[in-house]
Amino acid sequence: MRYIRNKGCKCAALVAFFLFFTTFGIAEATTYYKVRQGDSLARISKKFHVPVDSLKEVNDLDSNNLSVGKKLKIPGKASAKADKTKKLSKANKAVKTDRSEKSEAATSVEKSAGENVSAKASLENKYHTVRKRETLAKIAHRYGLSVAELKELNNIQGNRLKVGRKLIVGRSQAAPDQAADSTAQNRQVVASASEKIAEVKALSQSDELSNLSVKERLILFSKKMINLPYKFGGNSAVGVDCSAFVQRAYSLIGHSLPRSAREQYTVGQAVDKDELQTGDLLFFRTYASFPSHVGIYLGNNLFIHASSKSKRVQIDNLGMPYYVKRFIGAKRLISETETTAAPELQTHESVMP
Repeated sequence: MRYIRNKGCKCAALVAFFLFFTTFGIAEATTYYKVRQGDSLARISKKFHVPVDSLKEVNDLDSNNLSVGKKLKIPGKASAKADKTKKLSKANKAVKTDRSEKSEAATSVEKSAGENVSAKASLENKYHTVRKRETLAKIAHRYGLSVAELKELNNIQGNRLKVGRKLIVGRSQAAPDQAADSTAQNRQVVASASEKIAEVKALSQSDELSNLSVKERLILFSKKMINLPYKFGGNSAVGVDCSAFVQRAYSLIGHSLPRSAREQYTVGQAVDKDELQTGDLLFFRTYASFPSHVGIYLGNNLFIHASSKSKRVQIDNLGMPYYVKRFIGAKRLISETETTAAPELQTHESVMP
């Protein structure tokens, strides 16, 4: 009798253990669901009480699209909770890393603030090699330029680019051993330009020029500004563009001109190329369909201008293929009857201080 009772107890214990193990296994067992017509992740998520993210995670889904008949793995609640905990842990770690990087970046900026000021003066041209299917707009956007600036920097007309061509797209940090020399050289260039501007201004007010004609004074002032540095959109000793140079030269003989080449093309009397005279303005299409470059005719097929290619004011030959191809017309501002007496100087401080 006792034997039977003990044997019964043992059986009951085994049954209880089996039920516990089976129940636990079922709780943790993986469930699968076959997608039916009209099913969605949200609907399946609600049906099995698991987050949509967990469904996508365990089934390696990149989107919410489901195909009918697809077999989905349904994670258990414990698994879903673990996934959520894991994601929260990763998110917290990412936030801490981001904060740390921002803190280090801020410290670095504060530490190198003084260095950056001097570094700006020691820059070199930065280039980009054109690749297949690249456009001017795409390249300009990449380097923070406008299409007009990119065209001007590289003397480009039209919008076609040749694969493999090297384009100037800005300026980059010079090598450390060149920084000091570059800084000193830039300062010297600016100082020299300032002295040249002051010299031209003083010369324009001199009584010694009373015997020179208006055209002769214009050419004299223009040539005195040779080697002034070029800068796109510039109008100071740091650099001048083509229209600023022309505007300044004409202001010294008492003629007020608009600021841009496009506007300057609207004034004066149009003249044919074979009838050019000293002092006439020459216009070209370079980086745009409208007049985008201007210079002053000197005679003997020569003209003076602020060149974006050489980065300075210089004299070039109008017969060069580049200029022959892009020449669009000339304008005359100095009339034949204009007096030869020295006109009163009209200072344009906004053009070149």
